[in-house]
Amino acid sequence: MVTRMSNFEVLEGWLNYLSQVVGDLVGTDKRNIAEMVQRQVPLQKEHYYCLECPLQGSPAMGFSMLYNSKDFLSAPKFTAGASFKFHRLFQIYAQLAGPHKEIMLELDHTRGNMAALYFDLRNSEAEQIINKLLSFQAEARRIAAIKTILARAQRYDLETVGYGFVYAMFNAPLRLTFSNPLEVLLLPDRYDVYAHFVQELEIEKKSKALQKAYAEGNVQLQQLLDEGPLMQDLLTLSEFEFFECLLDIDVLPDGSLGETVGLQLVPVVKSIDKQHELLRSREFANFIFYLQKINVIDERIVCLADCMFYADIPQALGEVEHLFSMVSHFKLRYKGTQRLPARVYLQAHRGYED
Repeated sequence: MVTRMSNFEVLEGWLNYLSQVVGDLVGTDKRNIAEMVQRQVPLQKEHYYCLECPLQGSPAMGFSMLYNSKDFLSAPKFTAGASFKFHRLFQIYAQLAGPHKEIMLELDHTRGNMAALYFDLRNSEAEQIINKLLSFQAEARRIAAIKTILARAQRYDLETVGYGFVYAMFNAPLRLTFSNPLEVLLLPDRYDVYAHFVQELEIEKKSKALQKAYAEGNVQLQQLLDEGPLMQDLLTLSEFEFFECLLDIDVLPDGSLGETVGLQLVPVVKSIDKQHELLRSREFANFIFYLQKINVIDERIVCLADCMFYADIPQALGEVEHLFSMVSHFKLRYKGTQRLPARVYLQAHRGYED
């Protein structure tokens, strides 16, 4: 009799398929990822897996697992082991945020299984939860800086939706993710506020005279900022209504902006059939043309269609369960006035057809 495949076996099958079919996109890291997951000894309650693949440069796979906070509300006390340090933080977060919030564990096999943790947040709870997590990690010195950034974001009516950090790395930047409120998303220039928010943070690194000129609305300074690649791309991305755009910024211990700014481009369609339809559309072709024009992708983008599929998973009792594989999101990244190679994030989860 066929027994239910474990989550780890499903992960191995997904990695094997992608390595064989879209190796130019995902690279050859599948064995390292499998060994890393086994060392982590994850709970068998992952909501989905996620691979991070560059769209320019050497093929590679970054790896993440997404959990639901409800799985940690009634969890027993964790014994010491490979996964204790992460799961205890997950438990604290779940107790503060409640059920049905997302927790992402990102494992980096290129740096000795170093982990980054990401938590789903909302404005009303963000400061309280971040304060608690920082205090648990003996990182309370950062609280004032984070509070300042959150307050500034609220002045721009941005919504805090995520928080993350590299675990146990001293002085590592903290990642904050922001979105626009719904009423702003209906406007034609819906992403402009992101650029102005980042510009204000960048100006604070500069001289006092530059800060004063910016505060007084210096026209030449504003024109210079508006000509930067981030502002240019945000204006263009506003035209692609099949994406929701989120802003990632890194906050240093002193409260200043980190070197890299990211834009997450999340497809509004979540089914495999709809994503295939999107890829065949003229609008998506225009999006790809723009990424080619700004030189952040190469020809491997043509592999995307082969990453989106569902396949039967053998299990007992004759039930038909599937592995679903699709695009989670794209990411554009900026370092000063330089555009960095774009990335695509592939997600896989198991489940039943609706």
